[in-house]
Order: sequence, then structure tokens, then C-alpha cells
Amino acid sequence: IFASDRVLIPISADYLAVNGALQVDRTLRALERVLKKPPVRRFVMTRFDTRRKMSWDIDRKLRERFGAEMCETRISENVSLAESPAQHRDVFTHAPESRGARDYAALQEELNIARQRQAEARAENPRLKEEMDTLKSRIDQLSFPAMAMDYAPLPTGEEPGGADYTPLPTGEGRGVREG
Repeated sequence: IFASDRVLIPISADYLAVNGALQVDRTLRALERVLKKPPVRRFVMTRFDTRRKMSWDIDRKLRERFGAEMCETRISENVSLAESPAQHRDVFTHAPESRGARDYAALQEELNIARQRQAEARAENPRLKEEMDTLKSRIDQLSFPAMAMDYAPLPTGEEPGGADYTPLPTGEGRGVREG
């Protein structure tokens, strides 16, 4: 979480999973005080069965609680999603036409669009744009030390350190081939 700028939290359509999601949310909120920039949170409903009233009740409660942080896409309960790990394959390879594969493709598209909109909003914000330009100019001004030692290309089959290969000491340029 400390190295993340985005977190996707899957929530199975049952009440125990909702309690787990609420605990994750509390933990992330507690970490906001420690993190300089808290990660963007998104919650996604998984194992959603449109025939079950409980799925709809949980979905409604989560949307009330998390609002825009809740993904519109729901991952449906699907046998292909259960079978694919047993086959050591992802669902896109195992059953590309399945409902589960379509749902995950839709989720990916939704997340990509949300990320693009965030980037556009940052670009339109003059203060953020100015901060990004300043950061880019600082990066451009940095100088990085040259590699300590570089090697000349070797013919196929030869290894560095062989009898006919001698690297030059640090700072003198490229290694040279003898002979």
C-alpha cells in the first residue's frame, strides 16, 4: 500500500466480505495520516448473482457507503472464473467468451477510463500543471553519473572475462578487444 498510487478492493457479494471491506477502508483511512498522498481507492463487487436479493442489497449498501469509489462494473458469479485457476490459466485464455471474461474486460475498460479522466483533470488544473512542469524541469536538470564500465560487443559465443577480452578501468571508456 505504501508504494501504491491505486488500490482495487474486490468485495464478494456476501455479508462477511462487506465487513472485510469496511475494515480495509478503515485501515486505508488510518494510513492517510502517514502517507503523503493516499492511494486512489476503488471497490468492485465480485461473485454477483443477479438472481439473489442479497447481492442487490449488498450492492446498494456498498454504493451508499463508498459512492464514486465503487466501480459500476460488477463481476458476475461464473463457473469459468472458478475453473480457470484449476487449469492454471486466466479466464481470458480459459474461456474468453464467458461472462466472467466479459465482466473483467469491462472492469479494465472502466478503470482505464477513470484513470484517463483523472489525468485530464490534473492537466486542466493550473496549479497541478505548474507543479508537474516544475518537477519535469528539475528532473531534466539532474545529471546521472556514467556507467562505471562498459563493454564492447562480443562475437557470438564469447563471454566477458575470456582470454581475448579485457575491460578498461573505470572512467577510461569502453572495453577493447585484443588481438
